[in-house]
Amino acid sequence: MSVITISERVSKQSLACFDRALASDRRMKLNQEVQRLLSLIDAPEDYIHAFSCPWKVCLKDHTGLLVRSLRRGDEVYLEEFGGQLSQLSRELFAPYPWAHRESARDAFRSAIDRSINGTDSAYLMFFKGKPIAHFVLWGTSSIREFGGSILNIPTLGVAVADTMQGKGVGRRCVRFLQLVAHKFRSDAVELTTAKKNTRAANLYLSCEFQEIGVLRIPLGVDPSMVPSDFKNVYSWRDERHMTYVLNKKRSHIVRKYLLWKEQEYASEPVSAAVA
Repeated sequence: MSVITISERVSKQSLACFDRALASDRRMKLNQEVQRLLSLIDAPEDYIHAFSCPWKVCLKDHTGLLVRSLRRGDEVYLEEFGGQLSQLSRELFAPYPWAHRESARDAFRSAIDRSINGTDSAYLMFFKGKPIAHFVLWGTSSIREFGGSILNIPTLGVAVADTMQGKGVGRRCVRFLQLVAHKFRSDAVELTTAKKNTRAANLYLSCEFQEIGVLRIPLGVDPSMVPSDFKNVYSWRDERHMTYVLNKKRSHIVRKYLLWKEQEYASEPVSAAVA
């Protein structure tokens, strides 16, 4: 029979109290950060409700927009949205094989399924009934084991119709996805952007993302896939790699993992697509 001394009992009680205090402190900081993000995008106090239900937002010029998550039948809207992207915009936002209609529709259906079952968190933004933005956190429920740690680091992607760019739509999308990441208690969020897309890079930097290096990404597929799923990927591109860390106490292991990921993907043959 094991014997616990008074000093050991006190020590264990102290550790338990310390752990509770740390958890309480993180919840407080988390709530403060959530409130800050809510204020930046004029989100409703009941913001969790907004993740699954239509949510009205208003830009600085009083333009009214509607945000909602993907649902069955949205292949039509995703295809319509793709039609509002220039060739360059399609190349910059490439989770779907835009140029191949049937393949794109299959990818749209897969994206909708993944959003509905909770694997990803994907949204559409509408203006006067037309889709003008599509933004996603890929892998919100996915975890990675690295260095003895379990990490949750979803990938952020945002695309805005060419006619709506420069109006603050992209910033609203990024801030909303940061809020989603807080909801899922993610350790961090990562993203990539084309090297020449300085406008997008500056947006992400202004939203507290930090540039950490260069990541070779697969084109035309869900970017949160693991390397073993890349058997049918033939196009890759080197892009700026950025991260937004939510769990500051795990920032070191997050950065270490993302740098390892850059090295892991560097062996894939880069294509001649947009740099």
